[in-house]
Amino acid sequence: MSAIRTGSKDVGGASAAVNVPRRLRRSPLATRIIAHLPSAPAILSLFLGLGIWQFVGSVSSPFVFASFTDSMAALWAITESGVLWENLRVTMEELFLGFSIAAVIGLSGGVAAALNKTFQQMTSGWVMIALATPFPAIFPILIVWYGLGIESKVALAVFAGFVPIWMSTRGGVGSVDRQLGEMTRSFGGSSWTVIRSVLLPGGLPSIMEGLRLGLGRAFIAVIVGELLAAQAGLGFLITLSGQTLRIDQLLGVVVVVALIMVGLSAFMDLVQKQLVVRWWDQPDESR
Repeated sequence: MSAIRTGSKDVGGASAAVNVPRRLRRSPLATRIIAHLPSAPAILSLFLGLGIWQFVGSVSSPFVFASFTDSMAALWAITESGVLWENLRVTMEELFLGFSIAAVIGLSGGVAAALNKTFQQMTSGWVMIALATPFPAIFPILIVWYGLGIESKVALAVFAGFVPIWMSTRGGVGSVDRQLGEMTRSFGGSSWTVIRSVLLPGGLPSIMEGLRLGLGRAFIAVIVGELLAAQAGLGFLITLSGQTLRIDQLLGVVVVVALIMVGLSAFMDLVQKQLVVRWWDQPDESR
């Protein structure tokens, strides 16, 4: 009996193949885009929430709560005037500087704590104290040290962001099988080679999760610092809007802050897939 070719499976004892019409095929990019689109319940929930926001705002005083359309109109006004962009630039500058320093401290300290038991015992207590301390509580001290400029917000972002990076790096690197490092050394690998080729790749999933948490905490710290005492930034703009009873403008800026947080999370998802998933999918010869 003759074989029927349907795709790549064997039907009737022969390899099968089916000619799928070109118009029904999906490119890899289209497949990834479709996979990340929100589901129908999520879209319905979004429109339901916006509808409730619009209704409550329309029946409330503008000094108490603003509707969605009024908030978006106020947001568009400060966007056109450049006020939003200037304050957004300050916030993102503080976040970039603070998170960069926190990442360097967290990664280096976490690796050192994983490799040296004495250093781990000396630092673990202080790291736990930093984790348990609400970072707004130390902000007044930072204001005394650094003033109302961006330096105090950067310092607060460093304090809030380095702890999860440190702990996740220590846990991830510490969980790697030590025999892999000894094997690398037996073939003439240096300590840096062991760290770069064995420990960091092995602990990469935990490290990336720590970076994600650290980035989120650093951004929250920047906004909190700007809310408490600042001369510019999105948090300062929220405080100014509340002091002048511009509730519509306040809610518009809050939407921007929420969208940035979602964007940062999506960015870290993308980075994690590029560095972790693709690394594990590669054959051993390319690692």
